[in-house]
Amino acid sequence: MIYKIIDSMLKDLGLKTKGDGRGPHTFRHYVATNLRYNFRMDLDHVARLLGDTQKTISSRYLHPTAEMLHNLINRASGW
Repeated sequence: MIYKIIDSMLKDLGLKTKGDGRGPHTFRHYVATNLRYNFRMDLDHVARLLGDTQKTISSRYLHPTAEMLHNLINRASGW
């Protein structure tokens, strides 16, 4: 049942679904990336929320877009 729910959420988000070779794990990547870059959540909090280490989250689950990185640089530089 949970797979169907997540599959539906992936479709709503415009992400590839299980039929495309991806499943609920894709949602984990999406959540980690968005919490970190769009919601500015501290990496430690993202890791704790997802039940993993900071190293694993940063090396495996974060996939920022060029726009996300650009916004991060702008915020860091005060623009």
